[in-house]
Amino acid sequence: MDKKTEENLKDGRIKILSPLEFHFEASDREDETYLVDLSYYKGSGACWCEHFRFRIEPKLKSGEILPHEEGSQCKHILQARSILADKVIQASMERLSG
Repeated sequence: MDKKTEENLKDGRIKILSPLEFHFEASDREDETYLVDLSYYKGSGACWCEHFRFRIEPKLKSGEILPHEEGSQCKHILQARSILADKVIQASMERLSG
């Protein structure tokens, strides 16, 4: 996991609410937050940011793009998926090493 993401997790700008739910503070406005839920769209994820809700989600709903295809996820979803993957990999490595 990159240093900035680790710092954002430590200072609460990114919160892991459950294995599939993440809470992000907007990068430019501290009073604005976005929920990412990776259980939506067959595990591709949904976000409550404007980019996802107004640009990406209409295309998913119309079938113009499919879940997991390029362009079906905003930066928050991609980051949440990366965090989840890093945590799964780390836990797996710890179990393997005993």
